[in-house]
Amino acid sequence: MTDWVERKYFNLYLSKINSMKKLLYPLAGLALVVSVASCNMAGEDDYSALSKDMCGCVEKSTANMSDGMRTAIVDASKNGKDFQASLMEYMMKDPEKAQKDAEILQNMGTDLDKCGKDLESKYKDIYTNDSDKVVQDKLLKAMEKESGCEFTYALMKIGMSMQK
Repeated sequence: MTDWVERKYFNLYLSKINSMKKLLYPLAGLALVVSVASCNMAGEDDYSALSKDMCGCVEKSTANMSDGMRTAIVDASKNGKDFQASLMEYMMKDPEKAQKDAEILQNMGTDLDKCGKDLESKYKDIYTNDSDKVVQDKLLKAMEKESGCEFTYALMKIGMSMQK
């Protein structure tokens, strides 16, 4: 590839990565669904159920995403790799798939907004006195234990780290 084409791809992917980062914030915000005040204190079973529901939402909205993108995101989370660097590495290997995956991630925000509203309704009778950070940490811990939830766990972990 020529330098010009590589720079063009690099700039395109960098803008896509920045858009994806913005989409990860709402995922971390879904964790706060448990904070809605009503009559039942949140327990370990509630966090487990919510983590399963969140994983279902993310899996549904990213069903057509390539394994390459999923692996890049999970690896970035597991190995402490830089999120942007991990995505750039994947995007340079397969620009066509990466473009499709970036579009899926961008559309994920709309799906997560709807899912968040559904989960708020479902969990409206559960509350906690814990801080937002503690709620997110408890949910992340529950999500880490869920089989088949590695991708959502990675997205949430990255999203939470970007909020700092």
